[in-house]
Amino acid sequence: MKIKVLIIFLINSLNVFSVELYPIIKNYSPRDYNSGNQIWSITQDSTGRMYFGHNSGLLMYDGIRWENYEHPEKNIIRSVECADLKIYAGSYESFGYWSHTNTGALKYKELGNHYAKNIIRNVDVWDVIAFNDTVLFKAADQLIYCCDNKIDVIHIKGNSHYFFKSGTTYYTYTYGEGLYVYRNGLNNEPELFNFFKDKIISSIQPTVDGVIISTISSGIFVVKNGVTTIFSNKYNDFFIKNQVTKMVLTDNGELMVGTRLNGLVVFDLNGNFLWNVNKQNGLQNNTVLSLYIDYEKNLWIGTEEGIDYINLKKPFRIFNDLGCRLGTIFTIAKAKKNLQYLGTNHGIFELRSSDNIEDYEEPQFIEGSQGFVLQIKNFDDQIIACHNEETYLVGDGGLKRIFAEGINCIQKYSFKGKDYLIAGNQGLVIFKKELGEWILKNRVEGFYEPIRFIEIDEFGNIWTSGGHKGIYQVRLDDKLEKCEFQKFYGVADGFPNENDVNVFKIRNHIVFNTQKGFYYFNMRLGRIEPFERLNLQLGTYKNASQVFQFDLNTYWFYGNNKYSLIEFYPNSFYIKNKSESYGVPSRMLNGYENVVKISPTESVICMTSGFLIHNIKSEFINEQDTLDKTVYFNKISFSNRNSLNGKAYNATENFHSKLEFPFKSNVSLDFYCNSFDSDINFITTLEGLDSEWSKPSRKADYEFQRLPHGDYSFKVKVVSKDNVQSSEFSYSFRIEPPWYASRLAYFIYFIGGVAMLVLFRYLFLFRLKKKERILKEANDKRLEEERLENEKILMRMRNEKLRSEVELKNKELVKTTMSVIENNEVLDQIKNEIEKNIRGGLSNAKELNNKILKIINQTKSDGNYWDKFKYHFNKRNENLFKALKVQFPDLSSNDLYMCAYLQLNLSTKDIATLENISIKGVEVRRYRLRKKLKIDSDVNLSSYIMEISQNI
Repeated sequence: MKIKVLIIFLINSLNVFSVELYPIIKNYSPRDYNSGNQIWSITQDSTGRMYFGHNSGLLMYDGIRWENYEHPEKNIIRSVECADLKIYAGSYESFGYWSHTNTGALKYKELGNHYAKNIIRNVDVWDVIAFNDTVLFKAADQLIYCCDNKIDVIHIKGNSHYFFKSGTTYYTYTYGEGLYVYRNGLNNEPELFNFFKDKIISSIQPTVDGVIISTISSGIFVVKNGVTTIFSNKYNDFFIKNQVTKMVLTDNGELMVGTRLNGLVVFDLNGNFLWNVNKQNGLQNNTVLSLYIDYEKNLWIGTEEGIDYINLKKPFRIFNDLGCRLGTIFTIAKAKKNLQYLGTNHGIFELRSSDNIEDYEEPQFIEGSQGFVLQIKNFDDQIIACHNEETYLVGDGGLKRIFAEGINCIQKYSFKGKDYLIAGNQGLVIFKKELGEWILKNRVEGFYEPIRFIEIDEFGNIWTSGGHKGIYQVRLDDKLEKCEFQKFYGVADGFPNENDVNVFKIRNHIVFNTQKGFYYFNMRLGRIEPFERLNLQLGTYKNASQVFQFDLNTYWFYGNNKYSLIEFYPNSFYIKNKSESYGVPSRMLNGYENVVKISPTESVICMTSGFLIHNIKSEFINEQDTLDKTVYFNKISFSNRNSLNGKAYNATENFHSKLEFPFKSNVSLDFYCNSFDSDINFITTLEGLDSEWSKPSRKADYEFQRLPHGDYSFKVKVVSKDNVQSSEFSYSFRIEPPWYASRLAYFIYFIGGVAMLVLFRYLFLFRLKKKERILKEANDKRLEEERLENEKILMRMRNEKLRSEVELKNKELVKTTMSVIENNEVLDQIKNEIEKNIRGGLSNAKELNNKILKIINQTKSDGNYWDKFKYHFNKRNENLFKALKVQFPDLSSNDLYMCAYLQLNLSTKDIATLENISIKGVEVRRYRLRKKLKIDSDVNLSSYIMEISQNI
């Protein structure tokens, strides 16, 4: 990416900043990395980690952490080179390499003990070159060749510190002899360039068609096709005076030249000066000891006082007013070819360009401009300065007052085909052009509100904002002298608030910014409404406090303490590109932010002590949905109560293996990113524990304490400030289960489970059989009970049947008895009648009557009836007689019959008839029976006998 700001400035007359305009520099002092100050060499491994050889050993930086490693002999590390994650290093009488251990730390292995004692005594190994599987160490006139674990020594011509390689060509140098060039390998006879025999070579950089060779005290030269020429005639004296120590060539053809006395100077390959950084404007020291361009095309500078870092891809060059000569810069305006004006809180400064690198012009203060200058604008090649006390025209002759009062803002105003200027302070002021010069026309009558911002819409309406009380819409009369219409718009008209409401113009449309986003004026409804289409696309920038136009489709938005360059599609409010300004120093103007377009490709961002030049060509090249950043895992370690120190693993070597850690381990992970800008953060999540991603943070080491057993995957993404995210990077590990959840435990559990199943089966079968037995016994018992119950029922049925039969027989007996009684009664009546006839003297009937009486007596006295009765009676009352006899043995047969009669519930008269005794005789028997039964007189004798009969 080419950023040649000063070439563009030469074209656009802005090379006044040639000496002091430079990229943003990040400094790392010895206090930051807690080690030595002199940085002799720099290299980078394939994962992006940076390594620095310095006075105290080897320094490693992964973008997050610094780590120091001391040489076993406490030597100064003069040279470093990375190959296959090994860091080869040369030092005093020593050469070897560092490699990463299982803990992720570096461990040194010496390769040169034998050679150091016998060959490279009392010298430093200043150069190391690694390529393919070969490593070359340069010590004096010895070239130590390391390949396939074998070490050979090659004696070469040239006894200097440095050894250079380009493709298959090797370069070495001997003072007093010249430059030796080995083409197509070191085994060939070298070609000698004696042009350099009296010059001390410090660096060689190959180009497409030759090499650039720097010397410490003789300047820089170019060798093409065997011809040597001076790199830049104009600046060669500068190189000689400041002594070139190192050079590197960027991909875009910028030659970075490190010097001993003036820091870093940058040229193009045609010898044109581009920019210079030194101790005065950002470097920590003017002596450059080492230079390195990393994989992301960033420049690392090793100096006498630490490490400096420059992101060459950033679209910025900075002017630092370190001595606060100018004050706070509010605005800048281009006047003509080599002249610009700065408006500051000190006044107005004039800047003129110069072509001499060491003889540039200082900014000149314009006398009489003391005060606060908020705006300087060029209207038709005339510079108008908005001073807090007066309004001036600024030119080569100094200041010319055009208005006796100060103004806050000024805009061009076209009215009826003529151009005017309209300015705001406590009301509106109109300027007109007369004889080619802007002069005061009049102050507008009828409108006296404070004004900070002015915009004019397509209908000629003037919209003003004082910043503290809503928006005013104003229309002037035809002479631009009076306000014929004004209306205030506040909360009642649709604004969410009236404070901090400003007016801007985007794509020729009036918009208003508020704390709730952008609003616009709905002409049809005459109301202020939210600009939803714009707010949705702007995201966080919908709350921007300032908007600055770069061109019709591109605008700067300022909000959340950062700037964003936003490009819209032509003729629409849909955003095409958005690019935030990362890494800008936090010296913005609070409340007075300003971005000024100074050329078709550059903007000036004003700051409190300087300004930034932004090149828009560096933006919007390829809008990316994902951030092109890579995360590398450095190490993973664990510890627990059984292992206090734990164990660490090299995450790079174990990346594809799933490590397992003991139960309830404290697991720590370190990672890093091959980006060295502070504008990136990380988001993380531990799959298996977390459900969401963390908030963005620079934290790059995490510890998870006493994790439960299971499988985990630690995931991390790189996130930019505008929330663009990288791909997902993850590292998986497993926490082993506790002993009671181990495989052996599960096997034991399985065996135990099987045994338990067998036991349970046995117990189940045993209980089943027992239950079956119990059920069988219960069933048998139930069946027996049912059988007995059935028998009881059957017996009861039989008894009922018998009882029914008995009742029937009793009934028959009673019937028979009653028949006998009735017959006897009839017979008694017949007998009585006949006896009456006989006693009446009926002799003729005497014989007949006698016969009848005889028959009746025979019938009455016939024993068959009685015998039948007694048979049935005794059969029916057999059990009763037995029971009474057992209970009352003194009972006679007559007593038993009396009981039977009473059980039949016969009356005394019936009993007398059956027994052929008198009623009194029956009562006597009843009395005797009661005494034998021993019952009281109040007990019913018949009921008592019936109760005994029922209980039999």
